[in-house]
Amino acid sequence: MAKYFLYPEEHETLNSWLLEWNIKLDHRTRNQFRDALPVARLVDRLHSNLVDLSVYKASTSVAGMQNNWKIFKIHVLKSLKVDLSDMDVEHLALGTNGAIEQLLFCIKYTQHERL
Repeated sequence: MAKYFLYPEEHETLNSWLLEWNIKLDHRTRNQFRDALPVARLVDRLHSNLVDLSVYKASTSVAGMQNNWKIFKIHVLKSLKVDLSDMDVEHLALGTNGAIEQLLFCIKYTQHERL
C-alpha cells in the first residue's frame, strides 16, 4: 500500500462512496479508524461472510490497534488481495495522515471485484 496520498479526484470519489455508507471522514472518524474494528465492520457490510468480528477487541492503545490490524491483514485483506506492510500497520495504528484514506480507497474497489 504505502502511498498515503490521494489525488483530489480520488479523494472526492472516496468521500462520495463513504457517504453512501453514512461515513464522513473527519477528525473523530479518522481517530476511530486507527483501530481495525470499525474498518472490519465496514468490510463486513460490503462483503458479507468474509469478516469474523468476534476476533477483534476494541482498543485504544497503539499496540492493541496494531494487533487488530495484523489480524485484519491476515484474515480479511489477504482475501481481498490488498497488501499491507508492517510499516502500513504501524501508520494506520498511529493515524498517519492519509493512511486510512489510502486503505479505504483500496477497499472501495474490492466491492466491485468480488461481485
